[in-house]
Amino acid sequence: MSPRPTDTRVFLAVLPDPALRSALSALRARLLPRQGPGWRTVRAEDLHLTLRFFGNLPPAGADPAIDWRAWLVSACDRLAAAQAPVATRCQGITLWQARGPRPLVIGIVPTEGLRRLALAAEALAIDLGFPAETRAWRPHITLARATATAAPLRSVTIDWSALPPLSIETLSLLRSRPQPAARRYETIWRRRLRMVPVSRHPKP
Repeated sequence: MSPRPTDTRVFLAVLPDPALRSALSALRARLLPRQGPGWRTVRAEDLHLTLRFFGNLPPAGADPAIDWRAWLVSACDRLAAAQAPVATRCQGITLWQARGPRPLVIGIVPTEGLRRLALAAEALAIDLGFPAETRAWRPHITLARATATAAPLRSVTIDWSALPPLSIETLSLLRSRPQPAARRYETIWRRRLRMVPVSRHPKP
């Protein structure tokens, strides 16, 4: 049975490890203007790479015929058990165009392993009855969002090779929670991928 829409938004994601979170937060501090309104930063603990957005699902207990948490977690358990860890890296920073606040994003190199993981997540979503994703997948981590009044970014030199790699050994299901200033994210499931040695020097 397919899920019914509500205000609960859930997605499959990768959370950077503490070393990469710290490095990305430091890079953001260099990029953003020291003064002036208009920038909404993403909390360090909320930084993530989205693999597949599932959208709105029934909240727990809303429909006795659907235990949405168990339904989705079971499928993600199977996905994690069938996938090997992946290593990739950050490369490039872009201020995307958007109708609302513009996301400031760090690009993630789409290595073969990462593409394979994303395709597996898409296949899982389709198997569960979600519509196929029609937008191109652009792996990224959002650092901040710029409103119409945001001051320009500062010009800095970035040594991408100095950033820690993005080592994907664990998948997480996150649930977004609207807040007055920005969305916050709650981890409702986490599982390690089947353990295969991860290369620390990923290549595209």
